[in-house]
Amino acid sequence: MPKNFPFIFTTIAFLLLEKPAQAHPTMGVDIANAALESLILSAPFPSLDGGQNEVTPQYGTIQTELINKPGVTDTTTPVANYSGVSKGQSAGFGLTFPSKKDLSYFFYVTGSSQTGEFNITYDSAATVRYTDFKASGAAAFAAAQYRLVGDAKSTFALGVFGGPGYYSFQSSLNYDQVGSGPTPSDVKFDPSGIGVLTGLQMVFRVGKFRINPYFLVFNGIGDACHKVSLTGGQLGDSSFKCGGNDGYAAVPPGFGGLGLALGYQALRFNVWSFQPANDIRPLKVTSYTVSYGFEF
Repeated sequence: MPKNFPFIFTTIAFLLLEKPAQAHPTMGVDIANAALESLILSAPFPSLDGGQNEVTPQYGTIQTELINKPGVTDTTTPVANYSGVSKGQSAGFGLTFPSKKDLSYFFYVTGSSQTGEFNITYDSAATVRYTDFKASGAAAFAAAQYRLVGDAKSTFALGVFGGPGYYSFQSSLNYDQVGSGPTPSDVKFDPSGIGVLTGLQMVFRVGKFRINPYFLVFNGIGDACHKVSLTGGQLGDSSFKCGGNDGYAAVPPGFGGLGLALGYQALRFNVWSFQPANDIRPLKVTSYTVSYGFEF
């Protein structure tokens, strides 16, 4: 590829997150955690071609939906119908620096923000509304990648990568159990922390075509419990529990994603998703990302 030749990566990511059953006040934190997980796992990690310095700016859109799953009931109430959506944007950039033949270093910063509202309606006619939902944050990671098998032009190549990073996230929403009497509650959840991102990727080259499956895992370091700030009369500290303490909620200590990228020369089409166990309430997150890489 000639110097300063721009190339485009087009990414479509589908994340299906189905969370375990909990009392409905925690749904706001579930939605915020879904946005945080998608932020961290949207890393513009380097290709296995190697051999050149590269900067990769990226921009995208993100949408989080609270959807029904037929035949599934909430353990706290016989039947619950879920609806609502939040939408927003993401942006970031990556830098890649080759060191030796099969070793390279990369750094990336990414951020996202979204707004929306959600509803849960129970058979008993009770309705819970999560309005004025706002979530934004940023993550930065520095890592190394090592190509274990193949080279920049071989039919097959295999590489592993990993390194530390930091994230900071802010979310807020208004919780209103319609007709319950007390004033609605404002809920704020602003976690931040450090962790390690690791991954494995393969590339199969057939002429000018590429098939690039990969796997990402993030593991947090330190306390997973973070303070939930509440105002208003419908919720109290006892609505949230983490580590035996009221008024705290957890960020998942670890999560991962599987992906498959299909490419032709400079164009790359990427699909990735993950699904935690113990499904009950489905949160579907869809992200579209476009990035341009420039050699320098």
